[in-house]
Amino acid sequence: MPKKITTLYLLIGSLACLYACADKKSDRKTTSDPSHLNGDKTYVNAADGKAYEADWKTYSPEQGVKKSAGPNSLKQVILLTAQAKVQQRIELDTLAGYIRKSENLVLDQLTGSKDTGEVLIQFTLLPQKRPDIQLSYKGKLDENMLNQIRLKVNESSSWFRTIKDSCVYQMHFLVNEQNEYGRKK
Repeated sequence: MPKKITTLYLLIGSLACLYACADKKSDRKTTSDPSHLNGDKTYVNAADGKAYEADWKTYSPEQGVKKSAGPNSLKQVILLTAQAKVQQRIELDTLAGYIRKSENLVLDQLTGSKDTGEVLIQFTLLPQKRPDIQLSYKGKLDENMLNQIRLKVNESSSWFRTIKDSCVYQMHFLVNEQNEYGRKK
């Protein structure tokens, strides 16, 4: 495996790759939870409402996923652009840098939060204009904190670009690592 791809896999911990996407009906299982993407399923995207269908693959680094120091963490990064196309549209080291920068910013914004829930941020990177960023969440999260995250992410990523065409990915964060039933994820 090329060194740049390995570097990206190590950075993001868990990566679901999309090989094909379509809005067609099928008898495949459906999930709106990105953590259940292994296998043959349709993912209903919480950020834009679109359905993505693929034989999903999850990659993890050989050394395991690095745990965040605090109670908040980046659970996974989900590529919604086919892996082969990503490599044509953006340098993998550049994408890894964008992800790392956004991860650090969001985790800083979540520091001190007593709320529990999940935050999903979708980035649509473009070659010659600001990225389109959408934020969705579930759980009991403070609206002011979410607005600050939205503003800071938009501000800090205004220069993120691709070489050509678009590249879409999501960052899925856990806030205080609790799900709606109060169990650790």
